Formats: sequence, C-alpha cells, structure tokens
Amino acid sequence: MTTNADTIGMMTFHASHNNGSMLQALALQHILENHFHQKTELIDFSNQGQRNMYAPVPKPKNWKQAIKSLIWSTNMSQMKHQYDSYEAFEKRYFHMSSDTYSSIEELKPLADKYKAFITGSDQVWNINAMDFDENYMLPFENIKKIAYAVSLGASNPNESSNKDVYKSYIEDFSAISVREQNAKKWIENLIGRKVNICVDPTLLISEKEWLKITDESMIEGPYIFWYA
Repeated sequence: MTTNADTIGMMTFHASHNNGSMLQALALQHILENHFHQKTELIDFSNQGQRNMYAPVPKPKNWKQAIKSLIWSTNMSQMKHQYDSYEAFEKRYFHMSSDTYSSIEELKPLADKYKAFITGSDQVWNINAMDFDENYMLPFENIKKIAYAVSLGASNPNESSNKDVYKSYIEDFSAISVREQNAKKWIENLIGRKVNICVDPTLLISEKEWLKITDESMIEGPYIFWYA
C-alpha cells in the first residue's frame, strides 16, 4: 500500500447526493488545504445502504418505498441526469483516494497510510440515520483522530444499546467539535469531556471564495431559492 504519511484522511458523507453533504465535504477539504496548508484526501467510503439510497431508483425495502420507486421510474431520464451530475461534481472538485471502500475490513489498513483522520461535518454521528455507519466514528487504533462540527441529528447515543461501543470510539478522539447544543450535551455526558460547538465548514468560506472554488455561475438579480 502506498503511504501518505503527510496527508490527512477525511471521512464524511461526501458521496451523498445532496447539496449540503457535498458542499460541506468540499468546504472542509478547501479550508484544510488552503487555510491550514494541509494535504488531504477524501477516503472514498460509502456502505451499501448509502449507495442504494442515492441510486437513480433505489431498491425498495418496504411497500411504501416500492410505490415511490415505481413513481420515480416513470421519470428515469431526469433521475439519471441528476445522479450523473452529482457524480461529475465529485470527480471534478474532490481530492479522492484512488481506491473505494465499503466495509471496516477494507478500511482498517488505512490506519498506517495517513498521519491523521478527520470526520465531519454533516450528520455522520446520527446513529439512527439510514446511512449511518460506525466507520464514521473512526474505529482505528494508534492514530490521531479529529471530529469537526459533527451532527447527531436527534439521536442521543446515551440511550442506545450500543452506548458503550460508541463511547469507546468517541473518547479516543484527540479533538471533538459538534454543530448543536444537544450534541454537545450528549457527547459530554457520554465521555465526560468538554466538547466545542463549531459552525458547518460551508460557513467558513465567503461568497467570493466560494465562487473561485467551484467556478460556477450565480443567478443575477433578486430571486427565490427553494431547496427540498
């Protein structure tokens, strides 16, 4: 395995096909590289559940999803265009690992590849999210681990039957920051350590800098933006 001893490995929802997830991943990578002069690499990890979630037409798990998939399939060309657009954005702007990963067995050797790991932002610690995976808690040993502005959504790990497992992973982090007051309270209760609140990385970058990063045109004049 090729080592990147001077590189930080990033683990986040970079492959989620929604604007917020992809922009927060790009923003954190940009901040680390251009403001703190660190080499980074987004680890191309997504589990099978996440890949199915963002497929043009996901495989249904129940009858409600089956009906939704049937409706979506009637507009396959538009769904495929949307899927391809997100994939193209990822390939154009992200500095990615050369390999892809989908399990802890594949990820474990990476502990010897990077100088540190960072996870976040987004709801990577929302244990009830459909695409949650314990790998976003970085279950690696003998390496520096950082959590930046992670979100837990509405999920309190102290109430989980896996509480002790999550505690063992999270207390091994060198530094932890979260996005919400509830997350701060829950994590502090879980590991008995002070946790900071930080903004999402998208808010660390000015409009002018965003336009340089993405090289995308903006709509001129007054308008209403609706995102759903």
